[in-house]
Amino acid sequence: MALQHFYSRVPARVSMFNKTDSFDTFACSKGIDLEFYENELAAVCECKPTPDESVLIRDGKLPPLYCHYYCKNGDLAQSCVSFIPSDFTGERSSYLVHTLIMNEDEKGSIIGDTDSMILTPEMFETDISGFKIASARSRANAKYPEKEYEPKKAESTEWMHNTYDSATLKRLIYATISAACGKTKSVFIRLPNNDDGAQSLRFLNTLLMIMPYHMRQALPFVTRVSDISKYQGFKLKCITSDLSDIPSSKGATVNFNTGLVVGIKDEDIAANAYVVDFFYSMLHNDAVRREFLLYARNAVQSIPALGTLNLNTIYSLVFLFRCSSGLFVEKTILPTDDKILEFFTVYEKYRKALSDEYRIFSVKCLERYSKGKIQIPKNIYTKVCRIYTQEIPGVKRVIMSVVIDLMHTDAMRDKLFAFIKTNYYREDEQTRAKINKCLCQVFYGGFLQPQILEFFDEHFAQEPMTTQNDIADRLLLAIRTKSIQGKIICFINKYYDLLSSEIKKKLYNHIIAHIKEGDELAKELVAIVNAHILKEPEDFVVAFNKKLISTVNAEQGRSAHPVLILLSETSGHCSDLIAEKIFSSWTDKKIFAEYIKLMCKGNVGEIVDRICSALSKATKMDSDTVSRFVDGVCTAFGTESVKTDVFSMIDAQEKINLRLSDVDENIATLFINEFNERVVVPVLKKRLYDVFKYTSRLNSVELVMEYAEKTPQIAEMDQYSTLVTYYNFKNAAKACDIENMLVMCSHLGELTYVKQSIGKYMLADTVAYVKNSVSEASENADADNKSSEILAVAAVKLCASYLQSETLSLGSVYDDIVDELLQDAEISASENSDASVLSKTTAEEAIRIILKICDVISVSDELSQDIKKAIQSSESGIFGIINQYTVKLGKKKALLILKSTLTAQTEFANFCESAVKHVKMPNNSIFAKLFGGRQ
Repeated sequence: MALQHFYSRVPARVSMFNKTDSFDTFACSKGIDLEFYENELAAVCECKPTPDESVLIRDGKLPPLYCHYYCKNGDLAQSCVSFIPSDFTGERSSYLVHTLIMNEDEKGSIIGDTDSMILTPEMFETDISGFKIASARSRANAKYPEKEYEPKKAESTEWMHNTYDSATLKRLIYATISAACGKTKSVFIRLPNNDDGAQSLRFLNTLLMIMPYHMRQALPFVTRVSDISKYQGFKLKCITSDLSDIPSSKGATVNFNTGLVVGIKDEDIAANAYVVDFFYSMLHNDAVRREFLLYARNAVQSIPALGTLNLNTIYSLVFLFRCSSGLFVEKTILPTDDKILEFFTVYEKYRKALSDEYRIFSVKCLERYSKGKIQIPKNIYTKVCRIYTQEIPGVKRVIMSVVIDLMHTDAMRDKLFAFIKTNYYREDEQTRAKINKCLCQVFYGGFLQPQILEFFDEHFAQEPMTTQNDIADRLLLAIRTKSIQGKIICFINKYYDLLSSEIKKKLYNHIIAHIKEGDELAKELVAIVNAHILKEPEDFVVAFNKKLISTVNAEQGRSAHPVLILLSETSGHCSDLIAEKIFSSWTDKKIFAEYIKLMCKGNVGEIVDRICSALSKATKMDSDTVSRFVDGVCTAFGTESVKTDVFSMIDAQEKINLRLSDVDENIATLFINEFNERVVVPVLKKRLYDVFKYTSRLNSVELVMEYAEKTPQIAEMDQYSTLVTYYNFKNAAKACDIENMLVMCSHLGELTYVKQSIGKYMLADTVAYVKNSVSEASENADADNKSSEILAVAAVKLCASYLQSETLSLGSVYDDIVDELLQDAEISASENSDASVLSKTTAEEAIRIILKICDVISVSDELSQDIKKAIQSSESGIFGIINQYTVKLGKKKALLILKSTLTAQTEFANFCESAVKHVKMPNNSIFAKLFGGRQ
């Protein structure tokens, strides 16, 4: 309900505040007091008519004046000033001011209504006679009843568009917006025949009907102003025809008589033409006007910042509406990429001001890129990525649909896939299904296959069955793509248990189709069968088995048999199935012999596995068939197709003995005996010396000798004695029996074609054996053990050098001894040890070791003269050794060492003594040191 207030010239008894015959409040609703009147209403009530207007009043020719304004507390006030030719005295003219003060609810219904007049003149009293103020019983009424405001439906705004010049109207619209924003003080409007109050009210009511709710609150108006000093707080003022030109400092003046506008710059209007043109268009498009006003009110309520009155926010409000409402042609509203970027910039800031419907519609502008199959510009795409995660579901669906559509083109596919990956886990089930369907198509098309496969791998387990079926189906169709073949195989193995029965049927049909090629893919597919088929129901397994057997059987009618080759090289369900079929039902066919040959190709260990597996299926074979099988295997091993050596054959024999323990005894015995006689023994006889070829495989000789204990044929071979000789050499080395080592070495040296291999193997095998033996003998080996180790290792190295080059490399071994002795000495020596003393001690110990070995050689009756001569050969390095230790220790000390180390006066002892005596010692005199004298 609206409060009412009446003001006019009244008798003193009716005067509410002044108590005199004068203008005063004479009736008002409860709650309006003197303070309220003075603060809120006096400015309107006390605007006296001008002298010219007084004449018109007395003639009854001045129509009512209407004011629309706001109180300081925000309440809406509307006043009607009606003019009285003769007041209660009968001598004066007067006027009546009827004011309605609306509360917040009424204010909202009045200025927020899209179809009602802002100010309804019928709501006001224009005749004071009804109050009977001249009656002696009349008194001021402070409890005048409130009044329910009844807005009146407004006429269409189109009348204004059809009546007035468009250019002038647009200038007025800009001036009005500028006034609402505080950029223009007031807008003075000069209408044709402006003295007609009804015309002014109609004009202002219509003008405000295209202004949003929050702007209306900033646009108080008055319908007639004949004195610019009056109505200072009003923004819109219709002025009388006799009012002189208004200074631009007071505001803008729009003259509809001349079309002249003062106080508004054309460039400002041009700069804001977007907004002005839109507001003007609402005059003749009522549907747009109504929709915009509702939208603007909700938007400002959602984001109060949008209600900030400035040209930028008003532009944003209009721009968002035009882009989002669906009332405009998109290509007209957003003709370029720059405009779309501008839209998303504004949208990002104010999107919460839009209804869900508007938001969903607005982002459909992105569909032009998917429909045109063109790339989304980078800056727009960045905006979209940024807003996406906070968007409502409907908007996300539109954007994701665009992304999905563009994924099928060459436009920015990598970026879009990254977008999908980032946001996928937040999507609803329906959207995820669409994404996966899209990715399946893109994947099958050959794009981003490794990346999409990785994506499928990450999410497959959580997807519904329909999606899983789609994904698996596409993977199977693309399984021949080599770049991702391995990953698809891994995927199938990983998620096999999740696959539906429908997909499993497709998978096994694909397997049957693809194994016919017998290639790497076929091998991988067979591995899938082997790993998983026994998880399936019996009828499923039986159906697959029939197809596989049929495939192998049909293949026999062709010249090439890739499936049979493949199954012969693998193990598992498929191979076992075919082997069982061959050894039970197909023994009289060509495939029987062919399969045996195929089994016996490649790695010996794999061949043995296949053989043993086949024999385990041989329960249905008769003795003749078993014999043919054994003969085929042994024959195949005798060809070059099987790469064998000593160790592989020993391993094969032992594996066969173990694996056939559960096979029929007659079959096992027949095969073992035949295989041993026709394969193992011939190979070992031919390749026995191979044990010396592999320096990385130690203790090989012992391995063969252990095997020989169980296989007498090996021990009877001529080559076997060489292994025994080497074994004895190795044990002599462990016992540090130097003479026996040298004797064994001399026997090994008789094998010209293999002794170099023995020498190399000796360095790796026997040296390690000696060192390990010493280490095992004592956790903390004493000095004697260490010396024995060094002596034995030195002897091994000399023997090895003899086998490899028929020389004894004394110099090289001497250097090794020195290095090892120095290393041990440095570990145990104190920090203050004398380096020169340490060097002399080491040299003395090293030469004693070398001399001990040479002494054994020189006095031994079992060693050949070739070895004895080798120790004093120049190639042995003996001269260098003698010279080195003689210079370091002195001739006297060197001779003393010779006599104490060598046990007899042999040719070698004489040789060494003579060599020491002929060593040229350095000159250590003062003169030599100063002037470089000769030695």
